[in-house]
Amino acid sequence: MNEINSELPEFHPQTELRDWGNGQAFRLSDALTGVCVFGATGSGKTSGPAKHLAYGYLANDFGGLVLCAKKEERRQWQQWAAECDRSDDLVIVDATGKWRFNFLEWEASRPDASGGLTINIVAILDEIAGAIAKAAGKSENGGGDNKFWEDALHHMNTNLVDLPVFAGLQVSLPLMRSIVSTAPPKPRSNRGCQLAGVQLLLEYFAGG
Repeated sequence: MNEINSELPEFHPQTELRDWGNGQAFRLSDALTGVCVFGATGSGKTSGPAKHLAYGYLANDFGGLVLCAKKEERRQWQQWAAECDRSDDLVIVDATGKWRFNFLEWEASRPDASGGLTINIVAILDEIAGAIAKAAGKSENGGGDNKFWEDALHHMNTNLVDLPVFAGLQVSLPLMRSIVSTAPPKPRSNRGCQLAGVQLLLEYFAGG
C-alpha cells in the first residue's frame, strides 16, 4: 500500500487507506463519499469496521470531528489516536476541559447572508430544547400545555438573543442566563423594563 501511495500526489483520490487484498482497497475517494455501517447491537460495528477505517484515517493524517454519545467512546478514540501516534493532535471539547466551542457566537458571527440572524440562533436553541424534552420522555411535537411552554421558551429565547446582538455583545449561554436571572420579575412599566435592560448592559461592560 505504501509503495502505491508513494507514486501518487498527496491526498490523491486513489490513495489507499486500507488494503483489503486481491486488488481491493478502501481509497480516499471512498472516504469522501461517506461510510455507513449496519448491524445489530453488539455485532461488532465499532470494534470491527469502524476501528479498521478509523486507523486508516488516523494513519493518513486525516482530521475530523468525532461526536461521542458515550463516555467510553472518548477513551476509545484516545487509545486509537495513541496507537496511530496522533495523541498530540487531539483537541477534546468537554465541560471540564480547557477547549470550548461557543456554538451560539459561531452562528451569530457567520459571514454569509444567513449568519447573525436571530431566527437561526434561536432555531439551534429550539432543537436543543426539543432533544432534551425527548430524552426526558416528553413528546417533541405535543400539544396542550407542552405547546404553550414550547412557545413561551421560543419567545423568551428570541428576546434573550436579540438583546446581546443589538448591543454588539458576544452571544453566550452564561450571558443569556445572567439576563434572565437579573431581569425584574414585575416591571412597573415598559420604561422601567428598558432601564433595567440598560443597567444590565452597563454592569456587564463594567465587569468585562
